[in-house]
Amino acid sequence: MNTLTLNTSSTLVKFLPRLLPAVLPLLVLIILLFFAINAPGFLSWGNLSSLVLNNFVLLAIVAVGMT
Repeated sequence: MNTLTLNTSSTLVKFLPRLLPAVLPLLVLIILLFFAINAPGFLSWGNLSSLVLNNFVLLAIVAVGMT
């Protein structure tokens, strides 16, 4: 019978658990950069302030509801 052994001292095996928590922020940054390059008004002050002001009310209601 042949046995297959896994080399757990591999660099990838040691590095992967440290990489997983950073995947989501990196993905968000990549998406942000994609839209910033492809849509000229995406990172404009008007768009960003609109996002913050329009979503602030909803976030405030959710925050009060969670307390």
